Amino acid sequence: PTMVSITRASSLLVMMIGFVVAVLIVVQQLFLMRNATTPIVYSTQDEPTSFQQAVIAVKEEPLPKCDDLMKKHHFLRDGAFLTRQGTHVAWKLRVDGSRELTLPLLCKLKRYTADEARQCLAHKHILTIGDSLTRYQSISLMYFLEHGEYPARFGRPKKGHNCTHFNEQGESVCSVDVKNVCMEGEYGKWSYFHQQLGDISGPFRGHLECSCARLKGDSDSESLLYANHDIRVTQLFESGWDIKPRPILGFEFKGCSAAGSCNMTMEEVNAKLERAKNNDWDWNTSLSTGFDLLKEKLGTVDITIYNRGLWNQMTTAMAQDLMPKFRDLATDRCFYKSTTQSQRTRKNPGSLRPTAESDRVLAQTIAAGCGYFDVAHLTSYFEHFASSSNNEELETVFWDAAVHFTPWVYEELNNMLLNVLCNAS
Repeated sequence: PTMVSITRASSLLVMMIGFVVAVLIVVQQLFLMRNATTPIVYSTQDEPTSFQQAVIAVKEEPLPKCDDLMKKHHFLRDGAFLTRQGTHVAWKLRVDGSRELTLPLLCKLKRYTADEARQCLAHKHILTIGDSLTRYQSISLMYFLEHGEYPARFGRPKKGHNCTHFNEQGESVCSVDVKNVCMEGEYGKWSYFHQQLGDISGPFRGHLECSCARLKGDSDSESLLYANHDIRVTQLFESGWDIKPRPILGFEFKGCSAAGSCNMTMEEVNAKLERAKNNDWDWNTSLSTGFDLLKEKLGTVDITIYNRGLWNQMTTAMAQDLMPKFRDLATDRCFYKSTTQSQRTRKNPGSLRPTAESDRVLAQTIAAGCGYFDVAHLTSYFEHFASSSNNEELETVFWDAAVHFTPWVYEELNNMLLNVLCNAS
């Protein structure tokens, strides 16, 4: 009887313990459900799904700063992790209707001031070669260095309309009083746009030389050289559909930008147009065979950024040929910039989509010792806007034909570029 009593008592004790444990588990679950600030933690070995990313609660601790990570960890110093396809990107909506580029699962990007950018880029010469979106990103950076702020985030309102974009202080962020340098359509004609870029009375106050002539057909030259604050930024234009890039065409730079004395008149613009019609160029070379000419004409180049862009695909063979030459040209760093996503990339899914382009170019770029600045990944979110039936929302991202971005997108891409170039310096 004593053993039976002991056995029954033990069983009763086990049941009571089990009941208490069950109650504690229920209480804990109810507490977690009510506590909205409790973070959901995933193993670092597991990649969160898009659903998990959407339901991650606010973390108790703030994200680390991207520049702190790059300074602390040597293997992160090149900044490649900031744009690679495995990095989750989110475009955070602002009050004014633009969006801020963020990395919500990784780190907080530094927001560079003009003084910080000038300090980082002092004594450097940046060369960018690419399509029209590369041109506008370069012009946006030049404007930032010159004026201490980026161009207005939105262009001029349509005729008969008022600006509908205002920041937290209630100030307009449209280019109401001046034409926007990232939207050449506001200038009416290419010739007037080029004249204004290169004139002392224009937005760059004599610090930008525009060696430009825009014709219909195969003869286009848009060579820009900005120089101020002991920084040089050169932009060259490469066109040519499919896998047949046209030669890089151009006229000699006069060397007026550093002194702020560029004074381009419409007579000079027209004279360049006449020379272009007669195929009378100072530069006329394919990119593949023209690197010695670039060294001769441009002098020392510290950073090179190449983008084949919307003119269509950069093949593996082209990457094997060109990227080692860009590495040799640059005294510091070289990059391949992948193609921004838009309506045109949606129509070319086999060649211009982020994974298709990186499959052809990434390995050759890395093998050459250059970085892969993956703008295709960063802007893939906007591909969906290109097919949107909501024109009002579409026009907050693209200003023409769902190809060219409104100016705030270039601001965000340039801030990311500065994070890559400057965070570890």
